[in-house]
Amino acid sequence: MSFPTIQPGCWYEVPNSKISSVLPNPLPPGSSGPNSVVEAWSGGCYDSTRDEYVVGPGGGHGDYAGNEQYRLPLSGNLQWYRSWGPTPNAQIPPGPAPGAPTYLNGDPAARHSYSGIIYMPDIDRMMVCGGSLWSGSGGMGRDVWLWTPTSFERKKDVAFVKPDGSTYSAPTPPYCAYDPVTGHVFQHRLIMLGEWDHVADVWTQRGSWDAGGTPSAGAVIDPIARKFWMIGGGQISYYKLSGTGVTNKRTPVTTQGPQNVVNPPEGYPGVEWDSVSERIVGWAGGTTVYSLNPATLVWTAIPASPANTVNPGNPTKHGSNGRWRYVSNHDCYIIVNSISSNVFLYRPDRGTSGVILQVAASVRVTVQ
Repeated sequence: MSFPTIQPGCWYEVPNSKISSVLPNPLPPGSSGPNSVVEAWSGGCYDSTRDEYVVGPGGGHGDYAGNEQYRLPLSGNLQWYRSWGPTPNAQIPPGPAPGAPTYLNGDPAARHSYSGIIYMPDIDRMMVCGGSLWSGSGGMGRDVWLWTPTSFERKKDVAFVKPDGSTYSAPTPPYCAYDPVTGHVFQHRLIMLGEWDHVADVWTQRGSWDAGGTPSAGAVIDPIARKFWMIGGGQISYYKLSGTGVTNKRTPVTTQGPQNVVNPPEGYPGVEWDSVSERIVGWAGGTTVYSLNPATLVWTAIPASPANTVNPGNPTKHGSNGRWRYVSNHDCYIIVNSISSNVFLYRPDRGTSGVILQVAASVRVTVQ
């Protein structure tokens, strides 16, 4: 099956695209089982080099010890396969585990990944960091890994270098976004913004101490205005990427228009940067998506085309985290809500009259 033809403004359900069809046997242990690959605050990314949608590693806490990675080839057969893992059960500490970042054989532990799974095209690696590790307590990790589809490398744990030369490290949920301008990853750990230079393997503090950030955010970078946005849990705010340390404070803002992404029913909304319209595009369930103009702070509801016949349903009860992704190779968006449901694609309407996405004139395109 080749990549499907999707009409502008319409959703498409990929047939026979359930992760459950390629689960490991035997299954790793856990109270909630492999559903937690998606449902336990777990994310994913889009690998633009291989044109593959990636989910996992997921699981974590006491839910699921499986640390496997699943991939969906978008230019191939559109069928999931397991590209790595899981670690053999004999090498997984029995629950309640101590919350170590690695299993007995050195493999990375399963985790609630939140939006801490990022594809870095400049080095062709997938980054995984932090999250609630396989344990009885659900302790948060500080560990950082770089993955290929078949191997992994552990990097330094997250420890921000502060302007005074001291370091700060905290095991809190990661909210990450990739900056295409610098090739670096920015991460907010609920109270402080940091930047990871993967070449030097150094984390640098970029935002001031702030205990007021939402714990239910999606993170996205505006590469034009150079801002790191956190959206969800009833809040929307940003940091300037050019700032450093205590002088760079988180700036809460109030947006106009529909607030479905700011106040998603399940928390952790899907938010992505749309490079064509130069807007933040979010999804919080159903057939409508929402576009935020970062300059005017106005949200626009984007209803599906009248020709649309597909509804992707609602996100899992723990939100979309990093599984709502823009697929640049095909100018569409992708989401999966459960291992027992199919994958859904959404093609934005790039038309010129009564349009859905307000495309900048200099980059306007026509979708065939």
